[in-house]
Amino acid sequence: MENECFGCGCTDTKACVTNDAPCHWLVLERTLGLGVCSSCPEHVEPFEQHQAELTKIAEQGNKRDS
Repeated sequence: MENECFGCGCTDTKACVTNDAPCHWLVLERTLGLGVCSSCPEHVEPFEQHQAELTKIAEQGNKRDS
């Protein structure tokens, strides 16, 4: 699976280019295939909130299954 930026949608093979340099991952969740690239630092906090919400939902589901 290719990782995709939560902010702009760039991927591992189609990186953003800023000042003639490709972006890099600031935050990356490989299991989900989502992250935030260096061109989208304003999306780090919303991404981390999204991760926390997904974790909470998963934990609630696990409690019900037990």
